[in-house]
Amino acid sequence: MLSDKESPIGADDTIQRITDLIFTGSQPRALDLLIVLGSPTPTACYPAIEMFRAGLVPWIVVTGRGRDGARPEWQILKDALLAGGVPEDRILVEPDAVNTLDNIKLSARLIAERLGWSGLRRIGLSCKPLHARRALLTAQTHLPPGLSLSVHCPTDPMDIQPGTWWQSQQG
Repeated sequence: MLSDKESPIGADDTIQRITDLIFTGSQPRALDLLIVLGSPTPTACYPAIEMFRAGLVPWIVVTGRGRDGARPEWQILKDALLAGGVPEDRILVEPDAVNTLDNIKLSARLIAERLGWSGLRRIGLSCKPLHARRALLTAQTHLPPGLSLSVHCPTDPMDIQPGTWWQSQQG
């Protein structure tokens, strides 16, 4: 039995605690590079398109092989970027990642080889909202130290969103 000083955690509080644990995101800001983590649908790259069009990011990395037999996730994302007006010479492709750890580690290797890390300080991650916290924690662990990291997620209603995740079976 609860004492007078204790109170049960209400449903609203529980939802908020879970939301804060799983989801994270940042406002658009100037970046040196943005990594779009693999996804079988193009919504993961919508923030990258918007930020490129706004002049906030000069380089975009797409990463992810996806499931065997399916169209590669990097290709889905690259095609969406091109359709959104991002020039091909501003897109770097990492074609082999199959999970979040691969997305980050293999992208880091590609960035080192193609651009070098010396001039890069502000790195963004563009991914599905449900993937955001995991992506950020993985990047904090496996990208070079001292980077300023931010996460940029689409607000497309087809993706599980922080404000409504508990309202659907998928969420």
